[in-house]
Parts: sequence; structure tokens; C-alpha cells
Amino acid sequence: MDKKTKDIEKKEEKEANLIKPSDDFKIGIRYVDKDDIRPPSILLINQSSKTDNFIDQNGNKPSPGEFYHTGTLRILQEFDCYFIWAAKSNYIDKRKIELGEQPIYKAIGIMADDFSIFGMRFKSSSLYTLSPLFTAVMANQKAMYSFKCKISSKLISGKKGYWYIPVLRVSGIEEDKEKLTILRKMATDYDKLGTRVAPQEDGDIDRNNYSDYEDKPTYENNESVEPKDIPF
Repeated sequence: MDKKTKDIEKKEEKEANLIKPSDDFKIGIRYVDKDDIRPPSILLINQSSKTDNFIDQNGNKPSPGEFYHTGTLRILQEFDCYFIWAAKSNYIDKRKIELGEQPIYKAIGIMADDFSIFGMRFKSSSLYTLSPLFTAVMANQKAMYSFKCKISSKLISGKKGYWYIPVLRVSGIEEDKEKLTILRKMATDYDKLGTRVAPQEDGDIDRNNYSDYEDKPTYENNESVEPKDIPF
């Protein structure tokens, strides 16, 4: 067997293991209500971020412009993923209550490297981060979970100085049938539970007014997206 064939077999074996995790992780939590289990978050670090509790497995802290995965304790420069659920609602910033309710997108994603679940929140200058994905969904008429995305950060400036925002680029459409089967199942599950297990943030008061969108067009796996947020 030549080296190229061995490398291909190793890659296929690795991918198979990623999407077929052991059920051992369920030991001890089999009777926990699914609604009480929220996904870990991926946070974009900025100059104002408090990183005392954000330490990776090697004792390192993330720097501004890097992402921190609160579940796997990883620091990421960028990452590949799929998004299986997204919804728009409102929130109140506890530090700026005088501003009242502000719009926010909450999303649940799947890491492409190990198929682990994570949550992200997009607000303020990052509110429309997911718009390229919504556009791809409508343009291709394919489910949101089938699009592979790359998330990176971008430095922008304004009256308040400089800060980083997340940037999404659609990098392709997943064609692996086994992966799509897994993604579809996860997307279907969160389409039912997503509004109750959406990612939260300590500094925000969430206003889960999803019912506001009940009379608007809905699409599979991004049920609460407003038409005005899809730019065509």
C-alpha cells in the first residue's frame, strides 16, 4: 500500500470518528432535560474583554482578535463550521439600559473539525455577520446546515476607537452524505429546541420575542430570519 493510499485511509477514519462520537459522554446526564443544556459559546475577544477566566489547556489567554471556545477551552485564530439554527430577537445591555431593546442574532453552529456544538451571538456592529449565509441559502435553495463557513475576525474603527468584529465567508457546500445526515438531524433537533437553548450572555437581558415573526415567511433551519435581512 503506497503512502498516498494510507493517508487517504487515515483521513477517512479520522472523519468517521469525528461524526460518530461515543455515547459515553451521556453517562450521568441521561435524565437531564435537554432544554437545560445550553451549548458552549465561541467568543470574539476585544480590548475591553475580561479574559481572566478564558484560559486554554496550556495556560494561555486569548488576545484581541482571537476567538475563545468556552467548551473545549481552545483559542482560535479562525475556524470552519456549519450553522444549524439562527434567530433574531432583542436584548438589553445591562451596562447601557438607557438604550432600551436592541436587535441581536443568536446562532447555533457545529465545528467542522470535530462536529461539536457551539453558540454565538451577533449584535451591534456584528449584527449582520450571518447575512452572506442567509443569501447563500436563498440563492441556492439549500438548507443552511449544508453550507460550510469560515469565521475570522476583522479590525474596524469608529468614534469609540478600534475593535474586532466576526466575519463569515461561505467556503462551499458540503457534499459528504454521511456528514449531511448528521447535520440534518442536529439541525432538526435544534429547530425544535433552539429558541429555548439559544446562547446567553451574562451582561445581557434577553427579550425572546420570537413570536413577533410568526406571521413572516420562514425557512427550514433558520426559522426566524426576517426577509429584510436577506439582501435581495
